[in-house]
Amino acid sequence: MKSYKKNYIGKGRQVVTEAGKVLDIVKITLSVEEMMNFVHEYKEKKYLTFEVATLRNEDQFGHTHTVYTTTVEKTEETPEKETVTEAPKKRTRRTKAQIAADNAKEKYEMEQQTEELPY
Repeated sequence: MKSYKKNYIGKGRQVVTEAGKVLDIVKITLSVEEMMNFVHEYKEKKYLTFEVATLRNEDQFGHTHTVYTTTVEKTEETPEKETVTEAPKKRTRRTKAQIAADNAKEKYEMEQQTEELPY
C-alpha cells in the first residue's frame, strides 16, 4: 500500500507592490540543504519537484504560502478484519390487490369474532 508524505522545505509570501497592488507572484525562500535531499535525476540531469500551496491563514511572519515535496512511502498492508454487514432489507410495496385481500381477511376475522360474542 502506498502512502504519501509531505516534506516541507520552505515558505513564501504573496508579492505586494509599494502601491498596495497584490500581484500573482509568490516569493519563495527555500533551504538548499533540505532541498537537496529531494533532488532526483532524469536523463543525467538533476531535478527538484515541489508544490506550492496557499496557507489558510497568514502566519506570524507574514508567509502566505508553503512549499513541500511529496514522497511515496510503501507501507505494509495490515490485514483488516473482515466485517460482514448485512444489506438493509429492501422494503417492498404492497399492490392494491394485496391490500384488498388483507382488508377482506381482517373483515372476515372480525365478523367471526363478533358472532361468537355471548350478548
